[in-house]
Amino acid sequence: MVSPKNNRQRRLQIEDKLMTGLSEMLHSGIPFSDITVQQISERTAVPRSAFYVHFADKNELLTRIGFGALWHSVRTAEDQQHYPSGPDYLAAAMTAALQYIEPNRPIVRAVLDTSRYVPDVAEEFFRYQTTLQIKLAIRIRQQQQGGQALGGDANDMAFALAVFNTEMIRQYVSVQTSLSTVRWLELTSLVWRRVIYGVGSDPVTGV
Repeated sequence: MVSPKNNRQRRLQIEDKLMTGLSEMLHSGIPFSDITVQQISERTAVPRSAFYVHFADKNELLTRIGFGALWHSVRTAEDQQHYPSGPDYLAAAMTAALQYIEPNRPIVRAVLDTSRYVPDVAEEFFRYQTTLQIKLAIRIRQQQQGGQALGGDANDMAFALAVFNTEMIRQYVSVQTSLSTVRWLELTSLVWRRVIYGVGSDPVTGV
């Protein structure tokens, strides 16, 4: 008899195989819309029937691998120990979040694209964006109470920054982008500093 532990290990191995296969296909330049479950099955040597034991469809598979990079920005917003609040620390926090997105551009691009028309992906994206807004609002409110941040509705500020951040990520992962990592960090940090703190250029970048 196969133990529950071995069953779980086997399940995780198959799921990892499928996630790796889809990731490799996206990195090779194949648009997500052109990828089929059959192609994923053939690439990974996982039978199509077995695929459906683990994932409802290719969209669920994409959601599993794609939101890891985006959710890291939420974890960064929560981590006040490693990423303190204040205009001088914004660039470091954004660099930390971006390091998970940069090597996964094709995957993040597929997530952002499909979130516009696939309900399940859109639902997960909404949960991610809403959670990010909540965490940002908490941070901004704390800084307002400490006299660091500008006054105003912290929820509105957090909403605007979360939406702006998503659009900047969309630009960054676009196949047509001319936006370098350095420029992305400069522009994003500039807007966040001005919205939250009302300050101008960064002492390091000069932007």
